[in-house]
Amino acid sequence: MPIDLDCPSCGRVLRVADKYAGRLGTCPACKKPIRIPDDSPELEILPEDRRTYSNLVLPPPEAPPPPETTREIATPINPKTATDTANTDEWRDPRLVRLDRLREEAEAANRPRWWNREFISLFGLSVTPLWLLLIPLALTGFWLWYVNGPGRGAAVRYVSPVFITEVLATGEVITPGRGPTLGQLTPGAPGADIFSVGGRDELFVTSADPGGDFVLIEIGLQQRIINNQGQVTGNENILKAGEFTLRRLGEPAGSGTLGRLVTTSFDQPLDLELAGAQTSNYRALLPSSAKPDDLREQKIPGVVNGEAEYALGRTRGTVSFTASRTTQGMPAINGLSATGRLTITHPDADGPGVTADYRGGTLNVSWDPGARGHWATMRMVEKANISPWGRTDLALLFPRPADAGKYTLSFAGRDVATVKLRRASRGSTPAPSPIASNRPGGPQPQSKQSNSPLAYFDVLTDARSRAKGLASANHMRQIGIALMQYTDQNRGRFPESLLELRGVMPQIEQLMTNPRTGDRPGFIYEPPAPGSDPSRTPVLYESLNGQKDPNGAVLYGDGSVR
Repeated sequence: MPIDLDCPSCGRVLRVADKYAGRLGTCPACKKPIRIPDDSPELEILPEDRRTYSNLVLPPPEAPPPPETTREIATPINPKTATDTANTDEWRDPRLVRLDRLREEAEAANRPRWWNREFISLFGLSVTPLWLLLIPLALTGFWLWYVNGPGRGAAVRYVSPVFITEVLATGEVITPGRGPTLGQLTPGAPGADIFSVGGRDELFVTSADPGGDFVLIEIGLQQRIINNQGQVTGNENILKAGEFTLRRLGEPAGSGTLGRLVTTSFDQPLDLELAGAQTSNYRALLPSSAKPDDLREQKIPGVVNGEAEYALGRTRGTVSFTASRTTQGMPAINGLSATGRLTITHPDADGPGVTADYRGGTLNVSWDPGARGHWATMRMVEKANISPWGRTDLALLFPRPADAGKYTLSFAGRDVATVKLRRASRGSTPAPSPIASNRPGGPQPQSKQSNSPLAYFDVLTDARSRAKGLASANHMRQIGIALMQYTDQNRGRFPESLLELRGVMPQIEQLMTNPRTGDRPGFIYEPPAPGSDPSRTPVLYESLNGQKDPNGAVLYGDGSVR
């Protein structure tokens, strides 16, 4: 049976056939000579984990081989040359072939994965594919750190053209515990702020749109920039809206437009406090974007009661209010109270709409889905960063420039960032009213000023504009007729508001849309002074973007449109 033995040099367990008993062989692991015992007792077969994974190299037998053997060795091996395998025959036990295969599989299993194998050696360091993957990630992380860290003073995070709808211009964001606050409110950041009226902040709503007439810019301003250029008091940064300007790249400093500083933004509807307001002026609770078409108030000692009605413009609804008068400069206990609902729409159809719901001591403000509410202020206080590389995130709202291109954002007189703005997709300016074109030296249509071969199309455009201008002038004449009827019934007195004309012309609200400019209200009414000459006193102008249109028709006190 096979002989199992241990190599005295390396301790490897070997197995040979019993016919080689007493012969001198070579250990296949350490290449040292080894004597095979000739009187070894029978050994039981060792388990697989004790068997060698290599073969014992043996010399040929001293006796002539059996007839089936093709080679024999005449002399025994010299121990001095036993390590020279070139002078010996290598014998492999067929039963160890499987063990060799298992050894190869074990080595393959223990071999490192492809990402951990040496790819190249650089300065004595083994570079693996894993390192080649980690190096770009490390460089990307370094770049991000550089952009958001000490590399740039101001990081521009977001730039978007937006429409804005103004809601209140007398709001305030106050800290809980400062001043009288009544009721449990729902602030934008729970537990952080309470929103009230009576301050100097502005509440407005934005919706992102490529045709927006404003641009909202969100930046991260580094603490070292604020330290060097701004104002730091104790551990607080004091930022002012007047310190931020936006101007076209290359224009001289100081020529830019001022922006609004946004302190808080939120997506959910907002509750404002009225009962504990820091003012007793009822105008603080009314929208700032439009004046009431009819305002009635009744003053009694210490209290003002009244009602504001909106019907002709883009603000619609009625609000009944009560305002307690102040005593020795302090707000009265009851503050403000109001009931009713107003809807405020943007002049552009894509602008956001706002709903103001007055609920006694609170005012709930909500807006269209996708829009966002913001508080704008003239002065913002933020906690200063310990690290000079720390950033303070803030948002700025600027009127959108008419031209596309690169613009420079400045803080406290120094340029801190560059932003790229697109041209606003605003509608073209309406053609002059045909009534205004008939004035001596009045504005003329584009077709009369163009020498282009395509002037034919300008003629078509002006024809459509002329038709709209005549329709607008017809609205003004009907309003003039109502004014004449009203003055006849009130001894020559003109109404304070066009809403008073509903008694003589119930369809007055339908006439307030200007077909030429698209504004609503499309006309601006100014009551004439008592005793003025009606034929020379303008009382009604066409409105363009809420302002008097210099190229529009004018209604005079005698009912004529010129």
